[in-house]
Amino acid sequence: IFSAIAAAKRSAEELALGIYRGGDRAEDLFLKIRHGIAGTTMPSVAAQLSDADVWHLVAFARSIALDPIGRPE
Repeated sequence: IFSAIAAAKRSAEELALGIYRGGDRAEDLFLKIRHGIAGTTMPSVAAQLSDADVWHLVAFARSIALDPIGRPE
């Protein structure tokens, strides 16, 4: 369980730093959010969210890296 917590913490830190798996272009993030990431706990949201909603999530995810308050020291 501790390894799962460590992995989640690392993922949050990477998100805060703007480090994304599989590319950092907006289009890359859109596809990862829309279709999920195989072999991870991130499922597809294609059936639940519209393309516009996914683009809003992309904008939000990218804004986290721009927020200096949320960045780890």
